[in-house]
Amino acid sequence: MSERILEIRKNSYALGIGPENGGCVTFFKKAATDIFAPFNQDHPASIVMTPIGNRQSCTRSVNGVEYRVGSQHGKETGNYLHGDGWKSSWSVKAHEDEHIILSHTKNQTPEACDSYYAEQEFRLLENDTLLMGVSVTNTGKDDLVAGPGHHPWFPRDEQTIVRIDAPAQKVWVFDYNMRLQPSSLIDLPAEWDFNSGVRMMNEKLPSTISIADEFLMDSCIPNVGAIHVIQPSQGFEIVMTTDRKGHAVVYNPTREKDFCVVEAVPSIPYAAQLMAQGVKDTGATVLKTGETMKFNTYLKIQQL
Repeated sequence: MSERILEIRKNSYALGIGPENGGCVTFFKKAATDIFAPFNQDHPASIVMTPIGNRQSCTRSVNGVEYRVGSQHGKETGNYLHGDGWKSSWSVKAHEDEHIILSHTKNQTPEACDSYYAEQEFRLLENDTLLMGVSVTNTGKDDLVAGPGHHPWFPRDEQTIVRIDAPAQKVWVFDYNMRLQPSSLIDLPAEWDFNSGVRMMNEKLPSTISIADEFLMDSCIPNVGAIHVIQPSQGFEIVMTTDRKGHAVVYNPTREKDFCVVEAVPSIPYAAQLMAQGVKDTGATVLKTGETMKFNTYLKIQQL
């Protein structure tokens, strides 16, 4: 796989992108300080999720016929994990000093029924802000369930705090016997009071057991406002906002890991399956042929 890295810079910020390496973010830094967790063999700094984010089933029913959407990724049986954009090579549509636009086309095959065209936009804006935009256009003859986004890893230490403007104070909890499908929407436990802020390395956080790992948290908080990743040891916080109503996915693994994942996404995990079950407000969009959905995420870096 190519190791080509494209860079954009503005003021003291720098962002790296690997077009052939899934169109992933390889680094996002302010001077020498990493804002995203550094790229390593376990994860990039951030990956794109197309055509829909987070976990989905590898199959879906179209007019009563079961079709394969994509290949299984990861340890979770039957999971089309984070879509397929992050497993694909992207073309460079534009590359200037302060912005990059990538494109990717997926055509229907016997192994996968979806067809779409996607673009990623990365732009360093004024006021210490990074724009990460993702769009998906349905190029197939069947409806396409879309909900694209980005999946960033953040450094995590004893001081890292995540605060989420979550007025509904609800959380989707996952059934780990159902390929991590959200199974119920409950009130936020007191220990998960993200409106006030949750310290990610708090050993008193409730633990749930997944298929192979122990997590401190791996859940989705619906209908949120701004998401704050606060890094006192680094002296700044990241304020994440979007241009349309979104949800927050928080993956906070065992204390032995040095990262957490905090995503602003338009759709909750397994949105397509939950929609088929009659669940409302999943955030997913059903695109007819030729229709496009775009989701912009803004990350503003503020000094503490």
